[in-house]
Amino acid sequence: SLLQERNMANISTIVCLGLGLHPDGSMDPLLKERCKVAARLNKERGLPIINTGGDPRNVGISEAKAMADFMVNELGVDRNHIHLEEEAHNTSTNAIFSFKMLEKIQQQMGVFTRITILLVTSEYHMKRASFIFKSFFQEHGIRLDVEEHSAFDFGNTRLIIQEENKLTKLIHENMKKKISGLNAFMPQKIDLNMEKLITKMKHVF
Repeated sequence: SLLQERNMANISTIVCLGLGLHPDGSMDPLLKERCKVAARLNKERGLPIINTGGDPRNVGISEAKAMADFMVNELGVDRNHIHLEEEAHNTSTNAIFSFKMLEKIQQQMGVFTRITILLVTSEYHMKRASFIFKSFFQEHGIRLDVEEHSAFDFGNTRLIIQEENKLTKLIHENMKKKISGLNAFMPQKIDLNMEKLITKMKHVF
C-alpha cells in the first residue's frame, strides 16, 4: 500500500565530524580534509551534510559553523545543503546530537526502517567513530547503515596509537555493560573471563 511504501522510506545523509579549532578560530588541516571529503560526497551524491561540532574550546565559533563557512566559501557547497549541529563536544556527543537531528526528520516523515549515514572523519578516527555511531543508534532501536569515508590524516602515528587505545577501552566497557545486563537475567549461567575476551579483541583490532 502507499502507507507501507511511505513507512518503508529511507534517509541518507552525510555526517561530517568536527575537530577542535585553533585559538583564533581557524581550522586544523585535518578538519579541512574532512570538509573536502564531505563536499565531494555532496556534489557526487546530492545528499545533505550535517556538520557536527560545538565550541568546546570557547574560541567564539562552533566547529560546525567554521566547517560550513569553509565548505561554502572555499569548496562551493550550497549553504542550504548544510545543517549545523552545534552542541557536540566529543565523538560520543557527535553521535547523540546527530541522532536527535535525524529523529526530528523521522517524526516529520513518518516511520522509516533504515538510516544511512555517510560518515566523514579522519582515517585514524574512523574505526572508533563508526563503532560509537552504530552502538548508539542500535541502543535506541534505529537500524543504521554506515558508509565510511575517511579523510587524509597525514599519517600521524601518535594519533593512530591514541585512537587504538581509546577503541580498545571503549570495546572493553561496552562488553562489560552487555555482560552485566546478561548477568542480571542469568546470574548462575554466565561465567565469562573478561580478560581473555578483551585480549582476543585486541588482536582483532
